[in-house]
Amino acid sequence: PDMLDAAKMRSRQGAGSRPAGAAGSRPAASMSGIDTRANLQAASRAGVDQIWITGQVAPSNPSRVEFLLAKKGAYYKDLLYALYSYANSGEFKNKPIEVYWEIGNEVNSSPRFSLRDLGDDKGVFGHPEHAKDYVEYYLAPSVEALRAAAQDVYGDPKKVKILMGSVSGILKRENQAFLDVLLNTTIEGKNAPTLAGKKAYEIIDAVVVHYAMGDRLILQGIYDKWIKTGKVHGFWSTEELGNRGRGDYGVALVAMRSLDFMSENGWGNSPRGGVIFWGDERAHPGTPA
Repeated sequence: PDMLDAAKMRSRQGAGSRPAGAAGSRPAASMSGIDTRANLQAASRAGVDQIWITGQVAPSNPSRVEFLLAKKGAYYKDLLYALYSYANSGEFKNKPIEVYWEIGNEVNSSPRFSLRDLGDDKGVFGHPEHAKDYVEYYLAPSVEALRAAAQDVYGDPKKVKILMGSVSGILKRENQAFLDVLLNTTIEGKNAPTLAGKKAYEIIDAVVVHYAMGDRLILQGIYDKWIKTGKVHGFWSTEELGNRGRGDYGVALVAMRSLDFMSENGWGNSPRGGVIFWGDERAHPGTPA
């Protein structure tokens, strides 16, 4: 794609740690099979003022992991910088879209964010070292690039809302442990020097999990540890039920459980938390999920 070629050219010309993308640069026409540019244009025309970007540019094989690492992440950071700038300037200048960026999808469900060989040909899921690599080579450089773009477009690096990559299967203890390792990881700054020394929880706006199913004990435990203590502002589940849900009944049950949890913790209408349902309509056509 033309934008990726431009990112490579800037990197070859000696771009520093700051992403070199210019406001208004056009992103690749398709990323992860989604025509991002067309979707942004359609959202703008429809008057939508908020968009969620989840799992974009997530690597799925070693060659893509190597792309994340190339030139200390310069190519990858240019890609994110240009996409954010494009979504919030140029043709969108008069009605910018508030961007919530979830950096990675189900980061514990495969070793795709790491080049480590852990001696298991079948792959190791949810290994603590993978959590650390995700933070160092994917989360931190993503945050650095997106904050830089928000600073250049708005003069406010906090304008973009950063959601950590989701941790799936949060009902399992090993995945809860993975979440804690990830959030407590200290950034070395190999590909994001401005964030060196910070903990992962310090650079995000929300903790993100999948398939909590409204379980009060699990939700409350995460809330008390990370949100109530003031370490992280928000708490989201960006996938619930999946294609093994039970139709309208399941959607309503999980929704009510989640709302009850938020209400009792005093969130009211605050955007600190939310639940997104995914996949249930595939198993049960017509389900408003």
